[in-house]
Amino acid sequence: MSKIKGIGNDILEISRFRKAATDHFVKKIFTAKERAYCAKFRDPIPHLAVRFSGKEAIAKAFGVGFGKDVHWQDIEIINNKAGKPEVFFSARLKKKFKKPDVLIALSHCQEYVTATAVWI
Repeated sequence: MSKIKGIGNDILEISRFRKAATDHFVKKIFTAKERAYCAKFRDPIPHLAVRFSGKEAIAKAFGVGFGKDVHWQDIEIINNKAGKPEVFFSARLKKKFKKPDVLIALSHCQEYVTATAVWI
């Protein structure tokens, strides 16, 4: 049985994220695959916001913030064919955190998004 190395969670108001979601901001934070996935929806903002929250939750599970140790695009969250979100890491982050395995749960409603990450 695996020992849990870290847990992180995050909650975010969609309206607050919508105000910040300029094209420059979105390209800085999200990978091309994440942007393409979210663009398929009539309103991509909740889908982008929940991924933002997921990345925050993962950084919290690692016990670090974004900056020197973790860059936004080091973490990619893409839903598989069944709709389950899966986490992928850059080669740099895999090396730094010794091939981390992270489970993620994402949820959103009309006003909020939330994410929980468990580093196992």
